[in-house]
Amino acid sequence: MKNKTILFFLIALLLLSQVEIAWSLRHAHTKNQATAKKIQASDTNPLKLLRSQQFAVLDKQLNALQTEYEQDTEREFTVWQHFSWFNVANPEHESLLQEWLKVYPESYAANLAMGTYYMAMAAEWRGEKYINQTPYIKIENMNRYMEKAVSQFEKSLRLTEKPIISYAKLIAAARYHGDSKTSKYWLSEALKLDPYCIRPRNSYMHALEPRWGGSYDAMRAFVEDTRKGDHPKLKKAARYYEAWIYWYSGYQRHLEQNYVDALNEYNKALAIYDDTSIRLDRALVYQIVGQWDLALADINRALELDPLSSRALYMRGITLLEKRQAEEALKDLHLSAEHGNMKAVIKLGYLYNSGDLGVPLNVEKGMQLWEKAAYFWDEDASFALAGAYYRGLGVKVDNAAAVKYFRIAAEQGHGLAINNLGLMLWYGRGSPANREEAVRLWIIGAKKDIWQSKHNLQFFLSLSERLKIAPDYPQILLEDKKVMFMGIASILVVAFVVILLLLFFIRIARTR
Repeated sequence: MKNKTILFFLIALLLLSQVEIAWSLRHAHTKNQATAKKIQASDTNPLKLLRSQQFAVLDKQLNALQTEYEQDTEREFTVWQHFSWFNVANPEHESLLQEWLKVYPESYAANLAMGTYYMAMAAEWRGEKYINQTPYIKIENMNRYMEKAVSQFEKSLRLTEKPIISYAKLIAAARYHGDSKTSKYWLSEALKLDPYCIRPRNSYMHALEPRWGGSYDAMRAFVEDTRKGDHPKLKKAARYYEAWIYWYSGYQRHLEQNYVDALNEYNKALAIYDDTSIRLDRALVYQIVGQWDLALADINRALELDPLSSRALYMRGITLLEKRQAEEALKDLHLSAEHGNMKAVIKLGYLYNSGDLGVPLNVEKGMQLWEKAAYFWDEDASFALAGAYYRGLGVKVDNAAAVKYFRIAAEQGHGLAINNLGLMLWYGRGSPANREEAVRLWIIGAKKDIWQSKHNLQFFLSLSERLKIAPDYPQILLEDKKVMFMGIASILVVAFVVILLLLFFIRIARTR
């Protein structure tokens, strides 16, 4: 009886703790979302002022913050935070920023904001894939926008006494091109104006990561160099950079899908310094391994540190969808999308087009969201749009548009897009028929193990045509029994003919 009582008590305690965790997560979510909405709706919100074309108010407000920083360098983070509002890749903002710059051409704030927008556009065009997997047009657009960004940042250097944020952005721009010499130069220029500045140092630490041509040794050396500085800001920054090394190591383990070691490295980093990005990277691992409550706890903490982190809002939205809390998830995803997070834009497009998870069906809205993402050649959004135009889902059937978007996705290696583009070209739908290109695409798809492409090669091509593609796609000899038989038969016939010829020449040689 006593044992049963103890067991009952333990079960009750466990249930109570689960309820408490659920309540605390819910409370944190509500608090974070309320904070984000409050900041978003504020009359001093720079994007709100930009969209309402209150250029005079916007210019005065941001330049005043820069002046305050120059008088008190402790306000560096405030200036950085306000200009981060323009770090949104929304093409609709470009004409507004140009209009602001036209009215105030010599404004430090206007030039820095314009450059920040251009850099966001460059980053969005670049995407997250390795350079050899990124289409030329995306690289070309990245370079075009980055050149514009650098031009604006360099112009801004002469428009105020301490353009520290501009230097931080220039270091980041140099990092994109692996230009460590230029990164180091811009850091030295920033330190001449403010020896204790942090944002340029942060950008430089990022540039020291091995993926940008740096090394762990260089990162450790920078930690020690920062630690030598006799200022509280530098002591704090040194702790952050020490954590950064473990964080980057965790990121590498994550890429290798070694999630246990990744978590260990992230834990070491967070034991030294609590940071939004480290929390979110750890939360991502928790999501992958199905630990949704742990992921949500990290995401909520990240949002306490940065209530407007578009990545955190997106990740919480995805987590809440997994927990079937569609209404709250939609709020987060919309906030994230407003700040230019294309993953949130695409996810919302799918939700509105499908009506899944209790989300109200709104095909028109879903298509608009996919169009927004497809502007940047996003392969998933482009593939979804192609399918919608081909089937007439929410739009009129438009085979030409379907071909256009299938091609955009196919050029980035999307397997089903490669296959479907081949079908469109084979039948001449939305484009003049081109069966040679269709076969070439199916071969690419088959090499990617797309079963539809393998099927199409066997279904549409004659036996002789299938034999002809064997040099480009040798696997067909193993996958297609008829081709395998004909291939073996051809080899035997050739071998037999060769043997006969050899015997013939040997006989001639003997008669002589």
